[in-house]
Amino acid sequence: MILTEEDVRRILALGYDLEDFSEYREGYLRLKNVNGRCFFLDERGRCRIYEDRPLGCRAYPVVYDVEGDRCKIDEECPAGDTVDREEFMEKCKLILRALPQLIRVDLKG
Repeated sequence: MILTEEDVRRILALGYDLEDFSEYREGYLRLKNVNGRCFFLDERGRCRIYEDRPLGCRAYPVVYDVEGDRCKIDEECPAGDTVDREEFMEKCKLILRALPQLIRVDLKG
């Protein structure tokens, strides 16, 4: 999950260290996975920071397709077909507003 500047500020304010929950991958600062699971999932599969979760988690299963330059439903989400048009549009608007806040790393240098 790609993180925005606002996501990082919110999570840091909870007392977490940036290097514990995030890593640069594929040109963006993202949530770190531990054993294939989000860093913030507890042993029961519940999000420990649900009220302060990143924007991408709030919008899921709507994601931004960088190559296609559009919002889409994550094809791997088993609940993707439960999202109606209104919810899709609402979550897409949320994602599009956050695009300028994504934390990128220069892969060329």
